[in-house]
Amino acid sequence: MLKQLLFYAIVIAVIGAAVLTAMGKIPFLGHLPGDCTFSHANMRIRVPFTTMALFFIVLIAVYKIFSRKE
Repeated sequence: MLKQLLFYAIVIAVIGAAVLTAMGKIPFLGHLPGDCTFSHANMRIRVPFTTMALFFIVLIAVYKIFSRKE
């Protein structure tokens, strides 16, 4: 059980790192309507609500496809 939990944590961390890396290379990620950016002085905070929702919809669809038991 612990090994499986550790495996899933590593997989999620790798996916998260890939998404963060891709946000700089794919121009529309992080800039969709509904993604918020707050700027003040020399600080900028991005909260990509729509990008996160889109990512989770794709993730759920992939999970549903691969978890079918026939």
